Amino acid sequence: MTAPIVAFVGHSESGKTGYLERLLPELSRRGLRVATVKHVPQHYHTDNPQKDTERHLAAGACATVACAGGTIVLTKPVNTEASLEDIALFLGDEYDLIVAEGFKQSGVPKVEVWRQGIGTPLEGLKSRVAVVTSDEYPGIAPRTFTIEDVVGMADFLEKGYIQPQQQRVSLLVN
Repeated sequence: MTAPIVAFVGHSESGKTGYLERLLPELSRRGLRVATVKHVPQHYHTDNPQKDTERHLAAGACATVACAGGTIVLTKPVNTEASLEDIALFLGDEYDLIVAEGFKQSGVPKVEVWRQGIGTPLEGLKSRVAVVTSDEYPGIAPRTFTIEDVVGMADFLEKGYIQPQQQRVSLLVN
C-alpha cells in the first residue's frame, strides 16, 4: 500500500510550484516524509545524466537508473502514460504523503491552485477537496486556503490524509 496521494492542480502559471515550495518545508518541519511527483509535458526532457541512459535504452535495456551526487533518476519507457497510482507504486511505502503536481484526470483528492487572471476555475474537476487562492474564488470550493496559509494546508493534509493512514500495513512479496 502506498502513502496517501494529494494532487495540486491548476492552470499553467497559477502558482502550483511556488506554493509547493512553501508547503514542503512546513511538512518536513513536522517530521513528515513527503515524496513529490510532477506531471510534465510530453516534450520535457530531464537531460544531462540521461545522455548515457538513453544509449542504454537504445541498446535494449528495459529500464535504467542514473545515479550521481546522491540523486537517482529512473527511466523506464512504458507503452501508455503511467497513472499517478502506478507511479506511487514505484515510490513504495516509505513516505507519509505523496504530493503530486498536475494529474488533473487522476482519481486522487485534488487541491486546485487558482489565481485571478490566469483562467477560470477548473471545470469538471473530480475529487476537489480544497482551493488555494490569493483572490476571491468564484466557484464552489469545499475548503479554501489563502496562498500564504501553508500551516493551515499542512494541518489539513496531516489530519485528513496522513493520520488516517498511519496504521497502514504493507506486505511486499518477492
